[in-house]
Amino acid sequence: MTSNIFTKQKQHSWRIKLLFLLVILISLGIAYLAQKKLLVLEIDAKENVRQITKERESLDQEGQASEAEKTDVPAAIVPASPINQEEKVQEKTEEKIVEKVEVPLPARERNKNPETRLNEAMLYATPQILTGKYIDVSLTYQNIVIFQDGKPLKAFLVSSGIKGLYTPIGTFKIENKHPRAWSKNYGLWMPYWMAFLPSGEMGIHELPEWPGGYKEGANHLGTPASHGCIRLGIGSAKEVYDWAEIGTPVVIHK
Repeated sequence: MTSNIFTKQKQHSWRIKLLFLLVILISLGIAYLAQKKLLVLEIDAKENVRQITKERESLDQEGQASEAEKTDVPAAIVPASPINQEEKVQEKTEEKIVEKVEVPLPARERNKNPETRLNEAMLYATPQILTGKYIDVSLTYQNIVIFQDGKPLKAFLVSSGIKGLYTPIGTFKIENKHPRAWSKNYGLWMPYWMAFLPSGEMGIHELPEWPGGYKEGANHLGTPASHGCIRLGIGSAKEVYDWAEIGTPVVIHK
């Protein structure tokens, strides 16, 4: 009987010891986790302080740079008047200065409507000769503008030389005139002929006419279509022929 009681007390004592040991282990675990959490919070706090300090230093440096720029810029470069809208405008970016240039209207593509194109030619053509009469030929826009004393009088659509048979560029003059010239090379009539080369090989004339009366190239006015001459339409050729005189300058340009 006494032995059983002793055995039960011994078992109860071991249970208390195990329970006590378990409580100690749990307490140690909780203490370890708490200490680790505090360490993480401390690291985060230090990092935040470091980041804030760095941002403050950066802002201070930027403020000092701004003050330096304000004091170092000479007053002489400050524009005294607004920039002309037709001049080049400079736009400063973070990496470089980009120059923006407005494309002038004469360099833009002309309207496809013939009447509108002629109005644009009158508006944008720049006189090369400011005294007397002269004929201005634009190969880019395929038009003639007749000028007198630097003022445009009228514009006409033309056809210049095709690829490989280009119309020459330069300043020429009307060498000779004939109301109905005959081309032996092509077997065609060249109404209202006005040669602008001394050799007489090229000139300004109405649409070429076949012996049967057919007019060649009527649908191509405004685009290159000739063998180097300057073709004018029916009516337009006679008007320029009657207006121009032998010796009238002819300026052909791009």
